[in-house]
This record gives sequence, structure tokens and C-alpha cells, in this order.
Amino acid sequence: MRSVLGIYFGIRHIAVVEASHKKIINSIQISLEGISAGELEEKVPEEVKLVAALKNELRNAGIEAREAALTLPGNDLIIRSFEIGLLPREELASAVNFEAKKYIPFKTEELVSDFQVRTDRKAKNNLILFFSIKKEILDKYLSVVGQLGLSIINIEYAAFSLLRMLDLKVVKKKGVFAVLDIDLEEETNFTVIENGFPLFSRDINLTTGLEAQSDLTQGAPFLERLKNEVRISLDYYRRKFPTKKMNRLIVVAEQAYKNDVEALANELGLPSEFIDISLYTFRQSPLSISAVKAYSASLANSIKTPLRLNLLSSREKLIREKTAEAEPEIALPAIPLRLDYRVVAVGLAIILLSFIAGFYQKAVLNKEIKNILNNRISLTTISSKSYPELQATYSEYVKKADALDKITKNHLYLTEEFNIIPEVFPENCWLVNLFFRQAEEGVEMVLTGQAFYGDRNQEFEAINKIASDLKANSIFSKVFQYIEVTSLERVKLEDAQVTNFIISCKGKKYGI
Repeated sequence: MRSVLGIYFGIRHIAVVEASHKKIINSIQISLEGISAGELEEKVPEEVKLVAALKNELRNAGIEAREAALTLPGNDLIIRSFEIGLLPREELASAVNFEAKKYIPFKTEELVSDFQVRTDRKAKNNLILFFSIKKEILDKYLSVVGQLGLSIINIEYAAFSLLRMLDLKVVKKKGVFAVLDIDLEEETNFTVIENGFPLFSRDINLTTGLEAQSDLTQGAPFLERLKNEVRISLDYYRRKFPTKKMNRLIVVAEQAYKNDVEALANELGLPSEFIDISLYTFRQSPLSISAVKAYSASLANSIKTPLRLNLLSSREKLIREKTAEAEPEIALPAIPLRLDYRVVAVGLAIILLSFIAGFYQKAVLNKEIKNILNNRISLTTISSKSYPELQATYSEYVKKADALDKITKNHLYLTEEFNIIPEVFPENCWLVNLFFRQAEEGVEMVLTGQAFYGDRNQEFEAINKIASDLKANSIFSKVFQYIEVTSLERVKLEDAQVTNFIISCKGKKYGI
């Protein structure tokens, strides 16, 4: 089997692992901060610097693999799970795209998307795992890898790549369980699996809010942050899937965190299983979690998982559809016509005979209709109303029709405006209540919601951005000309601080 490169494009590092037959041959890790502040000219685009740095590192490590599997952090992706009813296969894709608009902050036209379905016949619904990325981000990665001369075989989410580690260790995958991988340098991922199918995933940046690099240890700030984030993740999951009880916690981390993780699992009341990454990578020297994610991606051809999500095939499908739409119709060459008078004469004869036959059939039918009309019973029409009374009744009907027409024309339809609201809400902000009224003086809508980022300034900034995006939207602001944040209140919700907010949207007299 030829060797395959697994490439993890992280937030702070790029990890590259070359593997063959599940054995690691080469491993390199590149700091993105080092590339940005390197010796290359400041005016050189970041993409050019990145390609140059990767080429140099691959050459120095003697890596000659020509195939690559990419794995990306949750920071670049949009992953949502939701339920829809049972539908015919041909209607499923359009229904998923329509439903996904409620859960993503971008237009679906700006995304490359894929989804996977798990059908529950007993509950009569489909659980959808929706997986997408902005086209511009995906094109950047494809451009970088393409300039390295590599052929891409797969593009996936890093947390899903790590699930292959369960196969290396032969972990029992029945039932509902959570997988937690701890990475201080990049993202920590919390994923809940049911029989191999992800129900829920959340990405955690443990470095946000820690003031110094020295805090990134097993000290109190890190542990408390990890505990709080895991509890929040569990709370989100249990509210979304209250009937699917989790039976254990599997942790992928460095050996140094084993005791702390076991203590955390005991506090949460979950049986835990610890996977020491150094024992299952066929390598003596330890690997970072970033490198393990890259290694897991390189096993795409060796270890098959129930997940079939692949952004590469989705992008190729979009390209084929656009190409088919753009292809012009092929004009057929004109064929010269030659008149044969014998054929023309026969055609005219057929037309004349058809006309005579039709005329004869019509005459017979008209005769039958005339006989029926002559033989029908005569009825005498009796009217109890005079002409003025009938005219008055007609006028009354006209008034009622005008009233109904006025009600219909003056009715305010807000379907487009309501669709805009979920589009402007960023992640970690949610709508709690919506109030709307229409009166003689105008219309008013009040949005009540909550925001949680773990930082008050971030929360205030996100809330103000919601109001700004609503003002900037031409469709929404056409109806609601006055949009402002009228209330911001930071309150305690269970173990976390959230910000309650109210946004008032008012419009002038509208069609009434």
C-alpha cells in the first residue's frame, strides 16, 4: 500500500504525518505564527508563505507521498444535527438544505455541504448530520495542497478523524458514549456517538481567557476551564437528546492528564476510559494531539468508519452541476429540404378527408343535441324578488368583497423578515422569545435572547453585531426602520454567566 499524508490544518499549527500500513514513517509540525513572522517578505501573501514553508519541510523530511487526506478544525466548519420527517429519497436533499438554513449563519449558496442520514423507523424521523464549509476557505486549502503536487483523497472534520483511534484500540462502540480529546495548543473536541453515528459535537478552545502561557498546565485555571466546558457540553447534549442517556466517557489525551481526567469523570458520574496516544501510534517518541489528528486522517483508506461525509466529493458535484448549466446547446446542421409533389398531394388529400369526416360527425352530434333540447321538460322560473331588491343584494355582495380585498391587501407578510433573524444570529447566541404586533401607528417586533461566550465584551459585541446586521439588511430594514438594543443584562445561568438582551425593531405605518 502506498503511503498517505495526513494533514491537519490547525488554528496555530499544521501537522503532517506520513503513514503506510498504519505505521508512521514521517512526522512534521509547522507553527503558523513562525510562518507569519518568518524571513519572507511581509508583502508576500500568506498562502504563498504557507506553500513555501510546507514544500521546504516536506523536502527536508524526505516525504515523497503523492496522496493526502485533509482534516480540519471545527473553527473552519459548520456541523449541525437536526431531525426531519421521513421523506422520499428524491425530496430529501432539498428538505435538508431548507432545514439547514435555520441553523447556519450563512447562505447555503456560499457553502460546500454534505450530509448523512440515520433513519429511525420506530420514531418515524430522520436524524441529519449536516457538514459544511465556506467555499472560499475550502478553495484556500485546495489551492495550497494543489501547489504541493498532492492528490487529495478525503476532507473531513478533525474530531471525526480521531474516531479511528477507537478502531486501533478496538474500543467497544455500541450504545451512547462521549469522546473527549484534550489539546491545549489547538481545539479540544467533545463528541457524542451512538452506535458509530455522531449525535452531537462541540469545539472548545481552552486557551481563551487564560492570561499567560504558564496557565496552560495542569494547574487550577486549566482544570476548572475544562470542567466547566465539559459540563456545558453535557448540558447542551442532554437538552437536545433527553432520552439518549450517555453511558461512558472516552478520553484521548497525553498520559500526563490521566489522573485529572479520571477525577473529572468521577465528578460527572460517568465511567471513563483513557486512551494514551503514545501507545497506539506505533511510534516511540510522543506525538501531539494535532499530529494524532493528522495520523488518524492518513488512515482514511486503511480504517473505514460509518461516516461517509466528504467535502471533496461535494465540491466536485457542485462543479459538475455548474459546468452542465453553462454548456451551450449544440446546434444541429441544417438539412436541405426537397419537395416531392406526390407527397404534398397525398398530405392534402388526407387533410381534406379528415375535415369532411369531422364535419359529418359534428352534424350528427348537433342533430342529437337539438332533439334533446326539444324533448326536455319546460320549467317556469318564479322569482320572489323585484329588480331593485336584486340590485340591493348585489351591492351588499360588492361591499363585502371590497372589505375582504382590503383586508388581504393590507395584511403584512413577514416570512422573509423572519427567515433573516436566524441568519444574523452567530453561534453561542440564541433567541428566547419573539413578540410582534401591528397597529394603526405601525409595527413592532421585540427579540429577546441570550449570548454566551465566557466573556462579557465578546457577548456585548456579538449582540450589537446582531442589531447592526439587521439594520444593514435591506429586506428587514424596509419594514423595521428603527432597530436598537434596549437591554443588556449579565446573569448567572447554572454554572456560567450569560448575557440577556432585548432588541427592539419598529416600523412606520405599513399598508393600513
